[in-house]
Amino acid sequence: MESKKKRRVPAVVKVALFCFALYAAISLIHLQLKISEKGARIAQLDAEIQRRTTQNETLRGVIEKGASDADIAAIARDKLGYAYPQERVFVDASSQ
Repeated sequence: MESKKKRRVPAVVKVALFCFALYAAISLIHLQLKISEKGARIAQLDAEIQRRTTQNETLRGVIEKGASDADIAAIARDKLGYAYPQERVFVDASSQ
């Protein structure tokens, strides 16, 4: 009758397997964190795309509609500081 011997795994192999398993676990955790960061960045960029698309549609509508005389006068008054002749412009200095 043959006696069955159990083969023992050398300690070096056990340590090597443990180190490999530890490395694999740390790598998986690191990759999972990167995936989460990239997913958050994608969501942020999707929101930015949606905002820009809405803004573009609004501007496209304004371009198609054209600028009226009232729009041009409002821009000249607000942005450029122009006024009609004989018009008095009052500036509220209390808010400054």
